[in-house]
Amino acid sequence: MSPEPCANCARLQQRVTDLEAQLAAFGPAEHNDSLSRLDRYRRALAAGPSVAKLLIHLVDHPDRVHRKEDLVALITRARGGLGDPKIVEVRVSQLRGLLRPFGEEGVIESCRGLGYRVGREAADRIRLRLEPANV
Repeated sequence: MSPEPCANCARLQQRVTDLEAQLAAFGPAEHNDSLSRLDRYRRALAAGPSVAKLLIHLVDHPDRVHRKEDLVALITRARGGLGDPKIVEVRVSQLRGLLRPFGEEGVIESCRGLGYRVGREAADRIRLRLEPANV
């Protein structure tokens, strides 16, 4: 008779099973493309993965106010979406600093009490600068 797993082990095993199902549903081609895009943004900006994920999300969804709570979940997804809302402010600040040399100062707008947004024209400019035309 095998011992019953502890509660934490059972939760972790369930989380692994859930993540495997999500990856299988995502599909390998799209997953590889997303990873390579994340890698391209990271290299172009010399940024960490959470900053690059944040930029990709803002650029992919322009002209929309993104709530801090949603951005926390995006940035901390690897930890189950749990994190301090201040992490968004820190990552946005880092991202603004990284975009400045590209001439993209002020493209991430703060919407007081709501979150952040990037305009469509700014998103298009960022894509043109960071994504090669043949990809």
